[in-house]
Amino acid sequence: MKICTDCGQEKPLSQFNICSNRADKHAAACKDCSRQQWNATNKLGLHKKMPATTTAQKHRYNLFRKYGLTLADEQRLLSLANYKCQACNSSLNLGIDHDHATGAARGILCRDCNTALGLLKENVESLLKLIKYLQSAPTTPNMLALLNYSPK
Repeated sequence: MKICTDCGQEKPLSQFNICSNRADKHAAACKDCSRQQWNATNKLGLHKKMPATTTAQKHRYNLFRKYGLTLADEQRLLSLANYKCQACNSSLNLGIDHDHATGAARGILCRDCNTALGLLKENVESLLKLIKYLQSAPTTPNMLALLNYSPK
């Protein structure tokens, strides 16, 4: 049994397409949801069998395939975030952040903040522990001196 990331229903593995690059060897979305997404992308001219040839076409295709967003949706998100990372206010290397459990877009983050969030596996408890560590770690210029370390 597996839970579909799109509809949230628990279904037998036979209701999921084979996907060799995933750990469980099955797609994240069930066959019904995959078929609905396939039909929606085909209506927009974004079908997988119609390869995108330009960077703009690839970007438009990936926006819809990954997040279900159009270019207008992306521009609205960027505008709402004032074209800055919603975590650090950087305006460089911006991208859409999404919830890995649901696939839903959350907002705009720079590459560094999005990578940090991913490395922490989107775990709030881990992030709070890291903040606590940073606030309590000694700020001595020579940490090895505190440990009475002497090189051999």
